[in-house]
Amino acid sequence: MSTSAKQPPIGIDLGTTYSCVATWTKKAVEIISNELGERATPSYVSFTDLGKSVGASAKSQATSNARNTIYDAKRLIGKRFSDVVLQNDIKRWPFKVIQKPDYRLAVEIMYKNETKYFFAEEISAMILRHLKELAEAFLKCPVTNAVITVPAHFTDSQRQVCLFKNRFIIGNKRCSNHSRIDSVATNKRTDRSSDQLMISQKVLDLSKEKLVLVLHLGGGTLDVSLIVIEEMIVEVIATAGNTHFGGQDFTNALVDYCVGEFKRKHKLDLTSDKNAMTRLFVYCERAKRTLSSATQTIIRIGSLFKGRDFELSITRTKFEELCVQYFYTCLDYVEQVLKDSKKTKANIDDVVLVGGSTHIPKLQELMTDFFEGKHISKMCTHGHDETAAYGAAVIAAIRSGEKMDPIQDIICLDITPRSIGIEVRGGEMVKLFPKHRCLPCRTTEVFTTYSDSNAGVVVQVFEGERMLTKDNTCIGKFELKGIPPAPRGVPQIEIKFDLDNNCILSVSAKEKRDNKMLHVTSSKYQLEAKEIVQITENTCVQNNYDSNVAENFAAKNNLERYIYQVLLELRRSADKDKNQQHFAQIEYFLRMVVHWIDENPYLEASYYFKKKEHVLDMCKSITSNLPLQLTKNASLDIDDKS
Repeated sequence: MSTSAKQPPIGIDLGTTYSCVATWTKKAVEIISNELGERATPSYVSFTDLGKSVGASAKSQATSNARNTIYDAKRLIGKRFSDVVLQNDIKRWPFKVIQKPDYRLAVEIMYKNETKYFFAEEISAMILRHLKELAEAFLKCPVTNAVITVPAHFTDSQRQVCLFKNRFIIGNKRCSNHSRIDSVATNKRTDRSSDQLMISQKVLDLSKEKLVLVLHLGGGTLDVSLIVIEEMIVEVIATAGNTHFGGQDFTNALVDYCVGEFKRKHKLDLTSDKNAMTRLFVYCERAKRTLSSATQTIIRIGSLFKGRDFELSITRTKFEELCVQYFYTCLDYVEQVLKDSKKTKANIDDVVLVGGSTHIPKLQELMTDFFEGKHISKMCTHGHDETAAYGAAVIAAIRSGEKMDPIQDIICLDITPRSIGIEVRGGEMVKLFPKHRCLPCRTTEVFTTYSDSNAGVVVQVFEGERMLTKDNTCIGKFELKGIPPAPRGVPQIEIKFDLDNNCILSVSAKEKRDNKMLHVTSSKYQLEAKEIVQITENTCVQNNYDSNVAENFAAKNNLERYIYQVLLELRRSADKDKNQQHFAQIEYFLRMVVHWIDENPYLEASYYFKKKEHVLDMCKSITSNLPLQLTKNASLDIDDKS
C-alpha cells in the first residue's frame, strides 16, 4: 500500500463556532462524525479540576462551568488587546482575557486547581488535535497531511499563526482561503445524494464559462467571492469580507433585546452576571435556529437571575427587525465585490450561499431580491454547514497526488484580498502586489539609500488601498543589514518579495553591484478587526483624494531628484576649484530647498512646480549638461535605518 493510502489527507474547517473534518475516500468526500455521531463539532474547550474536554462535551459545560469554558478563540487570533471590536467581545465572554508582557492575548482559567494561561492558538490547537484524533479513529491510521481553512480576509500575521503555531499537531499543514475552498466545493461532482452539499445542475455544468458569486456567512466570519468557472479551471477574481462578523452577531442582537426586556420587567441588569448571560446566549442561539424554520418561538429560562424566571415570545419578524443592519451589511460586501470586479448583477450566472448562518430566511430573501429573482443555490442543507471542510478535503487530496478522476485536474487560482506594498521616502506607499492579484506571485524591486554611507535600511510593509502609508495598515517590517558604504543613491539593493499560496509574504535581498546577499530580519504587526472594516469602507470615498496625493508626490519627488542630480554634478565638476565660492552658494541654496521639502512633504503640486522653477533659474550656470526634466529613476528611495 502506498504512503498516501496509509496516511490519507484530511480537510479541516476550523470555524469560530463549529468545526468540521472530512477526508477523500473511495472516490468521494466523507464527512467524519464526532464521538456523538454529529458531523460538526463545537469549537469549545472546557477545563476542570479533573482535566479538559473538547467539542460537544465542552459546550455542554458552557453554563455550569462558564468561567473555564473557552469558545470564539478564532476571534482572538492575531488581534491586539486595544482592538475596540475585541473589547466588545470581551465584555460578553464569561472567561477572562488578558494581555501578556509580550502583548499576546491569553485566556485565564482554573485548571487542576491552578491558574493557567492559554494563548488563542493553543486553544485552536486543542480543537485541531481533537479533529485529528477523530480522523485517525475513522481512518485507522496516522494523519500527517491536512488543508485547514482560513477566512479570505485573514491578514498575513493571522495566516502565520494558523499555519505555523499548530504545525506540531499535523505535520504537513496548509492554509486555504474560504473563497478557494468554496469554489472547489461548488465544482465538485459526486455520486452521493443531494444532501452532500451539492448545488443545482446548472452550476455543476462545466460545458461553458460561468460567473458564480459565493456568499459564505459562518458563525464569526463573512467572505463574499466572485468566481469564474471554466472547464477545470476555478479562478477567484474578486473577494471582500469581514473576519469579525457572522452569525454570532445576529445572536447577540437577540441577547441584547432580551437583556432590555428583562430589565424592563424586573428592574435588574443581567449584564452584571456572566453566568446568566452565558445561559441567555445559549437559549437565544437555539431560538435563532428555530426561527429559520418556524415563524415564532418562546425563550423560557428558569431562575435566570436572582431567582427571576425569564419568558419571552419572539417572532421571526421581530428577529429580522433586530438584525436588519446585519442583513444589509452582507449586501454591502456583495456590492463591493461587484464593484471591484467591474461586474453587474446581470453578469452573474449563479449565486451560492454557503455557511450555517445563510439558513436565515430573510438573508435568502434579500439576496433573491438583490439579484432580481435569480435562483439562489443553498449549500447548507445540514444543520451546520460542511462545505468548507468538503472543499478542503478535495484540495488536500489533489495536493497529495490522489487519483481523483475527473477532479484531479482542477486548477484553483486564488487572489490577494488587499494590496500589499512598502513605504518609500515621504510616507508614500508603493504597491508591490495590487489587490486581487493571482497567487502565488513574486515581484522584484530595486531600491537605493537616501543618505551617504548607510549600512542598513528598514523596509516597512503595509496592507491597504490608500496612497499614504499612514492611511494603511502596517503588517511588518524588514531590516536589511550589510550594505557596503557608498554615497547616497549609489547602492542598488534588489529585493525579492514572494507571496505564497497561503498569501504569506517572504523577502530576500542582495546588493547588485557585488551580488552580495543581505541579512534580512523581520517583525510582524497585527491588524485590528475594526481597522479592516474601516479601511475597506473608507477606500472608495478617498479615491479622489488619493489621486491628488499621487500628483503631489510626483511633483515633490521630481523636484527632489533634480536637486540631488545637480548636487552630484557639483561633486563631479572639473570646474569646482575655479568656481568654489559660486558652487558653495548654489550647494547651500539646494540644501535649504531640501530642508524646505522635508518640512513641507504634503503640499499641493503647484508649490513644488514653483520651487523647481526657482531652482532651475538659480542653477542655470552649471546645468548646461543636465536635462531640465529628469526622467524617473528606476530605483526607489527608502528611509534609512534609524
